[in-house]
Amino acid sequence: MSLGNEEEELQYQLSFRYQVLDQNQHPLYQQETTISWNQGTKNTTDKEIGKTWGKVTIEVSFDKIKIPPPGKIKISTSLNKDDIHEANAGNIELIVYDNVYEHYPLVITGTVSAIAGIIALISGLICLAKRSTEPHKTRPTSIYRPTRQTGG
Repeated sequence: MSLGNEEEELQYQLSFRYQVLDQNQHPLYQQETTISWNQGTKNTTDKEIGKTWGKVTIEVSFDKIKIPPPGKIKISTSLNKDDIHEANAGNIELIVYDNVYEHYPLVITGTVSAIAGIIALISGLICLAKRSTEPHKTRPTSIYRPTRQTGG
């Protein structure tokens, strides 16, 4: 692992590949990516840097995929060594989350509902303002006054 510039950035470039197979060993999904110190979205914690060495914990998220029933899968992975910066990977964990909920439809529904509510509020306020600025129209009323009859 080569040590970087004055900011002491640890440099690494690891090639990672994974494949998801169903219970009958048919491929469902595969991805090959490079986990690099200077690109991509990752969470970096526990950085330790010595004069000639460095250590960092890197967490990388991958795509969510839908697994067809019955939901049994096998995952094969490969992580190639870093020939450029001579970085080594150790203590590798692959965490698979089951029943991950897709929030996208709820976010869209909530956003559309909020916009519709704002439009309805503005329309109501405009109608109220228009009505309050118009002169008040009165309808003619007829008043019935019974005549008094005097008996005679």
